[in-house]
Amino acid sequence: MSLHLQSLLSGTKSGEYYEGNQTIPVTFRLGDNEQHNLSALSSLPIQTGNGSYVPLSQIATITITQEDGIIWHRNMMPTISIHANVKAGVLGNAKTKEVYKSLQDIRDSLPTGYTIELDGAAENSVTAVQNLVTPMPIMLFVIMTILMFQLKRIALMFMALLTAPLGLIGVVLALNITRTPLGFMAILGIIALSGMIIRNSIILLDQIEIHKAEGQKPLEAIINSATLRFRPIMLTAIAAILGMIPLMGSVFWSPLAIAFSGGLLVATILTLIVLPVMYATWYKIK
Repeated sequence: MSLHLQSLLSGTKSGEYYEGNQTIPVTFRLGDNEQHNLSALSSLPIQTGNGSYVPLSQIATITITQEDGIIWHRNMMPTISIHANVKAGVLGNAKTKEVYKSLQDIRDSLPTGYTIELDGAAENSVTAVQNLVTPMPIMLFVIMTILMFQLKRIALMFMALLTAPLGLIGVVLALNITRTPLGFMAILGIIALSGMIIRNSIILLDQIEIHKAEGQKPLEAIINSATLRFRPIMLTAIAAILGMIPLMGSVFWSPLAIAFSGGLLVATILTLIVLPVMYATWYKIK
């Protein structure tokens, strides 16, 4: 029946007509007046299984309604997309996640086959973070290998690695104070921050080993190394933080700059305190 109605309404090619060097297709369908006339459509004869004909109105209800011009699909499912603009100073990803979280009750009550999902920049941010996490084990292995070549001791290598999480203290404080969400750019700042912290640890550990090789007692070597390297390490950190200040006014780059600056400031101070304590504790220096 659907094919029969389609041929009557949309038309079926029944032949071709040649006029000179042109080919004109011949299509069989209802006339324009009948296509838009409900009474004419209701009386269309429809053949039944026993060969008899009945009017279309006996087996179908014919009404005039509206049809979507375009039906968008996502993962082969019909989709309705909602777009919005945010105020100046508000991150779109953060507001999207806030709205998505507030719709939890509605999502739980949706019937089968209906879902509410993130899309756009928020979804791209989640995908980008997942792409960052995937190579992390390989990156960690390469960092450990480089540290072993530089420090030549497993204990010193782990000391340098254990100082990296100290930056998270400053990151959390900075993000909370400035009310900045932990997004993709902030995570990039944390990754860059970990490299700076490990670099400072290598400098301090290497200086301790140099002082010990010069004949200083272990405790004196620790104190003298922390005192000697305090100024260059702090000045380097302050210079990096000052370089991030112009980025803090940008809506896009501010999470990276804030996370990096806050984490580096706190981690640099804690590294100069915690790392000597870790060294003295591990080697039982009194």
